[in-house]
Amino acid sequence: MLSVMNSALQFLATVADPIRLRILHLIKEHRTTPTELRILMSIADEDLASHLNLLVTHGLVKTGKQGAHLKIKHKYAALL
Repeated sequence: MLSVMNSALQFLATVADPIRLRILHLIKEHRTTPTELRILMSIADEDLASHLNLLVTHGLVKTGKQGAHLKIKHKYAALL
């Protein structure tokens, strides 16, 4: 029971951050690249990478190569 609560708290903390929530909304409709997100959000590369790593770690987004580009896809668009 405690591990379920901890997981739920980690999930909520991850999506409660305004920057991560905005990332989720931006990628909700279509796949995008980190470069596109960085431009849309006016955010530094290292800051974006940190936020994306948390979203990937908690299973909210997934990344994959498409040609030479890293693409980011929302895994749970229905939640937003």
